[in-house]
Amino acid sequence: MKKIIVVVAFACLTNVCLAQADAKPKKFDNPKWKQVVHIDFYEGKNERAFAIIVDFEKAAKKAGTPSPEVALEMWSGTWDMLLVWSLKGGLEDLNWETSPDNIAWMKALGEIVGGEDKAKALVAEYTSLVSRTDVEWAKVH
Repeated sequence: MKKIIVVVAFACLTNVCLAQADAKPKKFDNPKWKQVVHIDFYEGKNERAFAIIVDFEKAAKKAGTPSPEVALEMWSGTWDMLLVWSLKGGLEDLNWETSPDNIAWMKALGEIVGGEDKAKALVAEYTSLVSRTDVEWAKVH
C-alpha cells in the first residue's frame, strides 16, 4: 500500500513539474504576512489571562514593539481568543529565536511590573493559564 501511495505522489509531482516546465521563477510582489494565534485558556482562567494581557500591551507600547492588529475574545467555537499580528519583516521574522523586539518588550515589562524576575514570573503565570495554542501564517490576499 505504501508503494502505491509513493508512486501516485511521485506521478502527481511529475505532472506538476511537466506542466510548469516553461515556467519562470517568480516571487510574490511585496507580500504582507500575518501570524494568526488561536488561544484556549484553562476553564475559569480567562479573566486572569486578560488582566495579564493588559500589562503585556502596556509593555509593547512602552517598548515600541508590535501589538496584535486584531485581538478577539471568542464567544463561540473551540478557542477563547484569536490574535493577528503583522510580520513586519515578512517570513524572515520567523528566523529569530530571540528577536530585538522580544528583548525590548521583556525589558519594558520588567519596568512596568517591578523588575526582571517579576516580569519572568508574570510570563510564566500567563503561560500556566494557557491550555493550548495554534499558530498559523497567512499571506494577505
